[in-house]
Amino acid sequence: SRVSPEKIMGYIYGVLHAPAYREKYIEQLKTGFPRIPFTEDKKLFEKLSDLGFELIQAHLLEKEFDSQYGELIGSGNNIVKAPRFVEGKKLGKIYINETQYFENVPKSVWEFHIGGFQVIDRYLKYRKDRVLGLEEIENVAKIVQSLAFTIDQMKKIDKLTNGWI
Repeated sequence: SRVSPEKIMGYIYGVLHAPAYREKYIEQLKTGFPRIPFTEDKKLFEKLSDLGFELIQAHLLEKEFDSQYGELIGSGNNIVKAPRFVEGKKLGKIYINETQYFENVPKSVWEFHIGGFQVIDRYLKYRKDRVLGLEEIENVAKIVQSLAFTIDQMKKIDKLTNGWI
């Protein structure tokens, strides 16, 4: 039976987020296009494709999350001064100025890197000395939620791929 391009794209995206794959092909990922290993196991292909497709939706910020991660708290002018993470007992806070912060942020989300950049820190530093508008505030919350989801998905992908990649 024929496999749709969407299923293949989901599979590739899933494989690209496998920790074992990232470790094994780190040099090729830096310089160009590394090979994508394909499995003969149809069920494994389907599972990885589904996980990858969910990641695509999350990274496009199109996935709806039922999460309390990343809500902006505190009164102030919404101006980004010096973003910083303050660790709590379970979850931390990302301060954008002295009186306002995004709450309920896992440390692993704050520390998450893509392409050598710490995602949320980079997003906020790019907006230093600017007022965050409503859309940008919502984007930070969505990014926090998306990264938390990504970390969980990568754990699931790792369980499926850690042994054959």
